[in-house]
Amino acid sequence: MIRYIGYNTPNQKELSNLTVADAKKYIAAGEFAKGSMLPKIEACLNFVTGTNKTAIITSLDDASLALENKARRVIALNTSGPFHTSLLKEASLALKERFKKETFHEMKIPVIFNTLGHEIEYQSIPEILEKQVMSPVYFEKSIRYMIDQGVDTIIEVGPGKVLSGFVRKIDRSIQLYQIEDMESLKKTVKALKGE
Repeated sequence: MIRYIGYNTPNQKELSNLTVADAKKYIAAGEFAKGSMLPKIEACLNFVTGTNKTAIITSLDDASLALENKARRVIALNTSGPFHTSLLKEASLALKERFKKETFHEMKIPVIFNTLGHEIEYQSIPEILEKQVMSPVYFEKSIRYMIDQGVDTIIEVGPGKVLSGFVRKIDRSIQLYQIEDMESLKKTVKALKGE
């Protein structure tokens, strides 16, 4: 039951620890089967990125050993940093000082802040940005709120399609586009124009 990537190829490698970046890379490369490891890895990614804690995939028989770091068959998915946790309070305070030198204007379009799951109510933009660095992210709540507001199309900007995958699990009726380079930008613009 040990898990591998590149199974039965010269590049076969046993998995024991994964970073979030590695997991995303292996998902994009199709290394995990849809009916087997893929849902487990995606669930762990969702957990790790939402909580900044470590996720462990192992058998029930090895669960207690896994918690003690003694199991033979464990895939630990580690986060790349303590993002959205109280460990970043100093960074939040540094942002607060930096924002004192900036001028913020009233927003002209609604912005859903994922640390709230909706638009700003009474907070200022700097307050929310300071809080966002060290607070949990409410991704699903944010997406559901946008859907309730009539959003039917979401464009993910950045490498990969992990967030689009999460959106698809929340509501399959949402039209999704991903932009990560000039080619995908042009493709998305054409699609949105109906060309």
